[in-house]
Amino acid sequence: MKSYAALPQGYCHTPAASIDLVHNKKQFWIVNGLSAALCVIMLILPFLWGRSLRDFVGEDPLSALLLRLGALAGIFAYIALHELTHGAVMKACGASVRYGYKVVYAYAGSDAYFTRPAYVAIALAPVVVWGIVFAVLAACLPREWFPAVWLWQLVNISGAAGDFYCTCRILCAPRDTLVQDTGTAMTFYRKTNCPAPRGPAETALRAVLRGRPSRGVPPAGLRLARRGRGSRAFPNFRQGGTP
Repeated sequence: MKSYAALPQGYCHTPAASIDLVHNKKQFWIVNGLSAALCVIMLILPFLWGRSLRDFVGEDPLSALLLRLGALAGIFAYIALHELTHGAVMKACGASVRYGYKVVYAYAGSDAYFTRPAYVAIALAPVVVWGIVFAVLAACLPREWFPAVWLWQLVNISGAAGDFYCTCRILCAPRDTLVQDTGTAMTFYRKTNCPAPRGPAETALRAVLRGRPSRGVPPAGLRLARRGRGSRAFPNFRQGGTP
């Protein structure tokens, strides 16, 4: 896994694709729809495993209140830990990292360019690491702590919808793709998305074609040269001949 401080030689500065979860409304709703679906699934699973509603509301009001406050504090702590995990993997790839919050997203971003394996690791590290941690906690802590731990796991899975979406996009991209992740916008760069340089003949031909009238009708001068016969102004002219 590695990153580059600048776009390597041979890569085009024109992006091959981009993901903007703030300004691209289609991508925004895809990610948030996926997040809502994962949230519903995570809410249903405990009931399928035989957990009763009482496990979530508690029997003693005071203990239930303390558990809810602990669960809420854990959520805020997890949001920070999630982004710190992204940043730790970015740093492990040799990139500098910045953190911030924009609209409804906390983020860890960088100006570096990451290879495809590196970016997959960056995207999936929090959900994998903290998913394992919360699974162990759910199995080891007393039963009354299960609702809080499961809520953290719910936030972990449903909150990683953007990471899942970005991972799918980068895995569908060619192997030589590099990714720049500024936090809420991801830009993909490739070696093959630049047009080939034009030679003098192609440039001249394009200039002629741009001068054509509409519907592909060539100018009168080109008709004269192609057909070898006169125009309306000189009906008796013949190419190579005399009027």
